[in-house]
Amino acid sequence: MSGDFYCSQLVGLRHDYSDTVTAEKVNLYEVLFGSSGNSSLALIHWGLFRAYSENLRMDGHPEVLHPFPELPFPRRMWIGGELKWHSMLCADDPVQQKSKVETAVMKDGRSGKMLLTRVSNRVSSNQQVCIEEMQTSAFLSAGKYIDKGHQQDTGFPVVKKFALSTSQVDLFRYSAFTGNGHRIHYDLPYARDLEGYPGLVVHGPYLVSMLVEQALAHTGLSSPRHLEYRLTHPLFQSEGYEIAFGELEHAQMQMAIINGNGQVTLSACLTFDLSKSRN
Repeated sequence: MSGDFYCSQLVGLRHDYSDTVTAEKVNLYEVLFGSSGNSSLALIHWGLFRAYSENLRMDGHPEVLHPFPELPFPRRMWIGGELKWHSMLCADDPVQQKSKVETAVMKDGRSGKMLLTRVSNRVSSNQQVCIEEMQTSAFLSAGKYIDKGHQQDTGFPVVKKFALSTSQVDLFRYSAFTGNGHRIHYDLPYARDLEGYPGLVVHGPYLVSMLVEQALAHTGLSSPRHLEYRLTHPLFQSEGYEIAFGELEHAQMQMAIINGNGQVTLSACLTFDLSKSRN
């Protein structure tokens, strides 16, 4: 089967989910990301729609990762994405998500063939669209992590920078919050010996959530409108990291997370809705 034909069979696949923003999920999100006991719940939908399966791959993921069928790639990597908020989810909201594979392209990677995909998510509550999202992921051939080295410069003038760290308990809690069984986040021998990482890997969406919630706390604004982000380098639990903010200009702010070696691991641009203010 040719790569183009295989990819054409994936584009257009859909999957629908439903869940509720329970008090338990709000509490765990607050514990992970709350600033002074408060958070916006901007990305709480990443902790919804958890699906568990008895049939697991060696890496801890389910054999089927909807909306995809079972794929002949043993590794998955979250690369980046884009979100648009229309309204914020709140406790007790019933939530629906409609997901669709928008693009699927076969590429040649360092360890062999890789499948680059974009999936759209439309998140609604009470028949109103709350979040429109596009996620970019890569499904990879077998192989071990190779540190390719990445940019040292944030690409914008930094006006505020501060240090944070992530504990193994944080990784455990976020894995439980999202229902993510990927062993690189909690099984050090597996992460080190089978996937070649020097330590436990911090979840990409955990870092995005932390960056957004810290940005809202930093600016005093409660209404994000649009986010673009790209994950460029793994962050390991054993190393601290820094969050860097640029100037808030025209309702936009450039942001980054920098690892212990000075490498940019996550870059993002957050746009705020300045017509709304924190209560």
